[in-house]
Amino acid sequence: MLVGATAGAARSFRLARWLGRPVVARYAGSGRLSRLDAYLTRRGFAAVLLVRLVPLFPFSVINYGAGVAGVRFSSYVTATALGIIPGTVVYTGLGGSLGDPGSPGLWIALGALLVLSAGGWWAARLVRSRSVEAGAAAGSR
Repeated sequence: MLVGATAGAARSFRLARWLGRPVVARYAGSGRLSRLDAYLTRRGFAAVLLVRLVPLFPFSVINYGAGVAGVRFSSYVTATALGIIPGTVVYTGLGGSLGDPGSPGLWIALGALLVLSAGGWWAARLVRSRSVEAGAAAGSR
């Protein structure tokens, strides 16, 4: 499952890079889009890993979004392969325990899903606040 999901994500990334990147590059001259693209070029691994760890983000949107952005292919594939492991385990446990609603496995899987979601949200806030601090420090030089 992990190999298939990673291979499919890599193909979507390549397709978006081939078809969508030229269009984004044409419009990336605007300030906000240009800054986002530069950030994803520098921190693509961390960004992809964070959104993969949060099981609420649509898988295909991440594939295509990273493809049109400046994320390096090797960073993308590595972060995707690592980032989907926890969600895969949690969803497998959740699906396997749905037949017995009173089972401890169901509650463990639901708790793990909550932890993944909350942890990803917290990590994203932490990364965002650090990037704002770094930008403020760079601006004061």
